[in-house]
Amino acid sequence: MIGVLEGRDSMLPRPPMFASDSEFAAAVLLDADPFADITNTAAIRAVMANGRYFDRAALDRLLADARAEVLKASPPPNLNLYGQKGD
Repeated sequence: MIGVLEGRDSMLPRPPMFASDSEFAAAVLLDADPFADITNTAAIRAVMANGRYFDRAALDRLLADARAEVLKASPPPNLNLYGQKGD
């Protein structure tokens, strides 16, 4: 599924839900139809946010970086980076 983005640089007219031309819509591109099965909302292919496009690889890198930062800040006791019990 693909959503349509509107924003200040768009040639399309602004939809009524936007308050100004400076507001941007975000889009989530899915691999499967969420109306057919709600669990398809987890099949995220890409995200468009704040004028930037994040493909699946970029999203996976962001998630890995966030996990590493959390573990660095407060590592769980007796767990390694993969959540497995250590010695």
